[in-house]
Amino acid sequence: MSRREDPRRPEIEQAKKTEAELRLAYQTVFRGPYGELVLNDLLAQTGFFAQVGTNDPVALGKFMGMREVGRYVLEKMEAIGARQGRVNFK
Repeated sequence: MSRREDPRRPEIEQAKKTEAELRLAYQTVFRGPYGELVLNDLLAQTGFFAQVGTNDPVALGKFMGMREVGRYVLEKMEAIGARQGRVNFK
């Protein structure tokens, strides 16, 4: 029995290529000295490592949304800088 080729294969391959290109773009932008400076500022301004001192659900939602920005960037980079000690989380 021969294996059937997935008719979505071209789209899947293109999505993988696009994701790899996007990851490379994020790494290229944020791995340099200015990129690290911007990333550190972004993480600080979005409260990525701050503790939330409220029980207000609206404020908590806002903090979670802001943190999501930092998480998204790190995810796109696959936290390369963090794993290599390049990102200074201050």
